[in-house]
Amino acid sequence: MSENKIQTGSLVLYKIRPAIVESVGEKYEIRFEDGRVKRVRQKDIRLLHPGPARGFDEVLEGPEGDPREAWELLQGESVSLAELAELVYGDYTPAAAWAAWQLLQEDLWFEGSVNAIRARDAETVARIREERERKVREAEEQAAFLERLQRGELAEEDRQRLQEVERVALGRSNRSRILASLDLAETPEAAHALLLRSGHWPEEHNPWPERQGALLESPDLPLPSLPEEERRDLTHLEAWAIDDEGNTDPDDAISLEGDRIWVHVADVAALVRPDSHLDLAARERSANLYLPERTVSMLPPALTDELGLGLQEISPALSFGFRLGAEGTVEEVEIT
Repeated sequence: MSENKIQTGSLVLYKIRPAIVESVGEKYEIRFEDGRVKRVRQKDIRLLHPGPARGFDEVLEGPEGDPREAWELLQGESVSLAELAELVYGDYTPAAAWAAWQLLQEDLWFEGSVNAIRARDAETVARIREERERKVREAEEQAAFLERLQRGELAEEDRQRLQEVERVALGRSNRSRILASLDLAETPEAAHALLLRSGHWPEEHNPWPERQGALLESPDLPLPSLPEEERRDLTHLEAWAIDDEGNTDPDDAISLEGDRIWVHVADVAALVRPDSHLDLAARERSANLYLPERTVSMLPPALTDELGLGLQEISPALSFGFRLGAEGTVEEVEIT
């Protein structure tokens, strides 16, 4: 099938569309199925059938044929489009030529070009079919999942799929195929709203700390023993704290000793040495993170239990004693 056979009435391929040649000259005038006419160069079209093709109703009619017998016969062979059309459809007509071309473009049984078509081997055909069936299954499963998601009736296996939406809601990603499929903005706010609406997240779920990159786990590190060191005994003094009754990490208190005031501060440095693992963990967090639903400590909770003022019978503290002068000046300061 050579290009010099192109004539008026020939069936040709322009890019991926069938066309019928209306006139031949310096350029070829071709007509498409929708009636539009275009002038093109010879190198822009490919001959599928020399014609005459009477119209697109005939060309697109699609003759019946089973490619499997031709595929078996052509193992190890190379044929033209005309020969493939005759093998599959029993004749080489414009309609059979177009059907054979579509069969080639299906890219399952055959591969190659108009003038050199080869049958794929059985292993390749099986692999392609399996891959296509898998994609169909995945598309069906995705469609069913999106329906459940919109109804708020999630199955247990849907939780894994929603991880991509969670990543957007938490500011870790700005892309979600699920959000795009539902025509929703790929933003943390839209993702958060969807996760709440679907019931995947409860109403009280708090995504803001993670969006800001906050560490949401208290450090889990071993504690050294309190060092044996001489400390001034102030246990005879009553100490008061301004913390509420349910406070779990009291770290300061005051005492009165006559006209002397004492301010006691939990002596964290007794256990947290500079540049130790505990010190580095505290620096990384900077402070306790107080959230509506919980508190994330900058140091291990066990350290609070050990050093929190009043949580043990005796609490190591850094204490500041002073008197206030008649004008409110701080006098006679001592630190112990």
